Amino acid sequence: ITEDCANQQIRSYNYSLYVEDIPPLQAYVDVPFTTKIKSKGVNLEYIAYTDLFYIDSKTGIINFIPSEDQEGTYSIIIQVKDNFNNMEQKEMNLSILTMKDETNN
Repeated sequence: ITEDCANQQIRSYNYSLYVEDIPPLQAYVDVPFTTKIKSKGVNLEYIAYTDLFYIDSKTGIINFIPSEDQEGTYSIIIQVKDNFNNMEQKEMNLSILTMKDETNN
């Protein structure tokens, strides 16, 4: 099967790109943070419009260790694209806290 033929077959099965909403997230300074953007589609590519962290463009996994100078609240756009030029964007709200912030509450 050629790629064009396979793409036509996929489209004929009512294919659509789906990206779940991202709940508000919290990360802590000096503590490893990992999350995955949950989505369904074919040959997805993930892009995060931020310098805070790296997102794996093929898996949608975000993995980083926040530093003290990153403390704060961020609104980050996550974009997911597929082979059919479908694209969805979701907003990710991420709060980076120090452990001392947590003990004061």
